[in-house]
Amino acid sequence: MTAHIAYLLLSRKSPLLPFHTNLRLLSTHYKRLVCHFPTEPKHGRQNRAFYIQFWKEILSKGRWQGEIWNRRKCGEVFPEWLSVSTVTDNQGRITHYVGLFSDITSRKMAEDRLKHQAHHDPLTGLPNRLLFEDRLHQAIASAQRYGSEIALLYIDLDKFKPVNDTYGHEAGDMALRTVSKRLTSLLRASDTAARIGGDEFVALLPELHDTESVKHVARKILQSLAEPVDLGVAQAKMGASIGISFFPRHGENYESLMSAADTAMYAVKQSGRNDYCIASDP
Repeated sequence: MTAHIAYLLLSRKSPLLPFHTNLRLLSTHYKRLVCHFPTEPKHGRQNRAFYIQFWKEILSKGRWQGEIWNRRKCGEVFPEWLSVSTVTDNQGRITHYVGLFSDITSRKMAEDRLKHQAHHDPLTGLPNRLLFEDRLHQAIASAQRYGSEIALLYIDLDKFKPVNDTYGHEAGDMALRTVSKRLTSLLRASDTAARIGGDEFVALLPELHDTESVKHVARKILQSLAEPVDLGVAQAKMGASIGISFFPRHGENYESLMSAADTAMYAVKQSGRNDYCIASDP
């Protein structure tokens, strides 16, 4: 990865002095930022309070470094790593500021990709178990704060194994991707659908107002997943069994809510499949 690095030298009293750079990264905003006490920038990534602290640290410690957002001449906002130091004379008075900065767009993009891969299922793009657990913890904390309910739907596909065995893994992967798209299309933006196993999915429905709305969502999911799936080589019919648990009725943490929903899902499997069941009250 090529390091896009530039540096500049600024006089405390005069405008920007001549500088050398291997890239034309400097923008009009950046020159104004370093040469003058800044106002709140137009890109909105850092406010005026940030720059006040920025200059306080430079003037008190003689240096500052960290990530900062800048704007190119073309108007594009980009992240950079900035390091600013003061230069003093023999009496300790500041005469210049030296700034070293690098465009870290590529690094940030790589970090975002790694973060996404760590928290999402590579096949379907849905959140994985780790991210789902985190979102459930957040939803529980919010529900405790505001006295609301949460629903957790444990969704296990019916007749998925025959599809995999008959038509192969590629067809099975296609079926799983289709299921994930159907699930997300049925949920609200505030809900979360995740894949936590081979043919196991979960859905988190926070901020509930009534149980009937959850039953309605479960019925829509069952209806959608019962529709044939186009595998390219054939049409396959599967279906699903759904177990439902509620916070705080069936548990107050991730483990208890998952366990209650899982038990309810297996009750559906044993009674004929392609249905939903609400967990028994403890």
